[in-house]
Amino acid sequence: MKAQLHLFDNFDKVKTTNIAIGNFDGVHKGHQALIAKMLLDSSFQSLQSIIVTFTPNTKSVLRDDFELVQTYFDRRNKLEGLNISGILEITFTKEICNLSPKDFLKSLDNYLNIANIYVGKDFKFGYQGKGDVGFLKTYYGHQRINDFELLLETEIKFSSRELRDSLKLPDFDRFRLLTGYDYHITGKIVQGKQIGKKIGFPTININLDKMSLKYGVYLVKVKINNQSHFGLANFGVAPTLHELRGNCLEVHFPNKKENFYGKVAHVEFIKFLRNEKNFSDKSQLRLAIEKDLKQFQLFFENR
Repeated sequence: MKAQLHLFDNFDKVKTTNIAIGNFDGVHKGHQALIAKMLLDSSFQSLQSIIVTFTPNTKSVLRDDFELVQTYFDRRNKLEGLNISGILEITFTKEICNLSPKDFLKSLDNYLNIANIYVGKDFKFGYQGKGDVGFLKTYYGHQRINDFELLLETEIKFSSRELRDSLKLPDFDRFRLLTGYDYHITGKIVQGKQIGKKIGFPTININLDKMSLKYGVYLVKVKINNQSHFGLANFGVAPTLHELRGNCLEVHFPNKKENFYGKVAHVEFIKFLRNEKNFSDKSQLRLAIEKDLKQFQLFFENR
C-alpha cells in the first residue's frame, strides 16, 4: 500500500496515535464533530491525532460517474485547519480495493502506531466493502473503536451525499448549514485557448476533476495573492465552444486585464445566475454573457 504522511510541527514519532478514517469529502459538520471527539480524547490521553484519508476518493475509483464535493487541495486545507498532528493520504487504487479487510489493516499498522480509531457508523473498507465497524471491533477490540453519526434537528443525516445534492440545485445556504463554511473551489490558473478573449471576455481557467456543482453561470469572489476580485464564472464544459473534455471553471473579471497564469485562485461562489447553455454560435454566446454582466453589475451595485 502506497501512502504519504503529512506531519505537522506537533507530531512526535514516539507517541501512539488516535486516527480518524474516511474520505472526508466536503469536511461537513459530521466529519468535524468526529475529528473534534478524537482531538478531545487525544488531549486527555496524551496521544496524537492523525486523519487517514484516500486520494483519489475511493468512490471515484469504483465509479466512473462519481463527482467530488471539493478538490483534494481544499480538503487538505480544511483538515489541516482542525489542529491535528498530521494526515496520512493513502493512494487509492483497484489493487487496494481488492485487499481483504485484514490485509488493509495490517498495511495501515505498518504506517502508524494506532491507539484508537474513529469512523462513521456506515464506514466500509476492504474487498467488496466486507470490512465494517464490526470487523474493526473484532480486529482491534471494542474499546478501541469509536463510531457514531450526527443528525440535524430535522433528522437529516450529515453526509457528503447531502452536500452533493445541495450543490446540484445549487443551494449554497444549505451547504453552509451542513458545513459551516461557504462553498469554494481552489486551483491553479492555467492557460486556455484564448477563446474568451477573442469574443471580448478574457477568463482565468482552472481545470478540475468531476465535481458535484451544477453546470452554469455564477457570481463569484476570487482571492489571488491575498487580493479579492469579483467575477462572472462559468462552471461546466463550454458546450458552445466544443473545446473542453472535462470540467473547467472559467472566471471573467470585468475591467481587469491582469495576467494570473500559474497563480492559485480561491473561488467563492456567491449566487447562481443560469444554467450552462449550448448556443447556436459565438455571437449568441456573446449576447448571453452581456446579459449576465448586467446582472453582475446590478448585484454588486446593491451590495
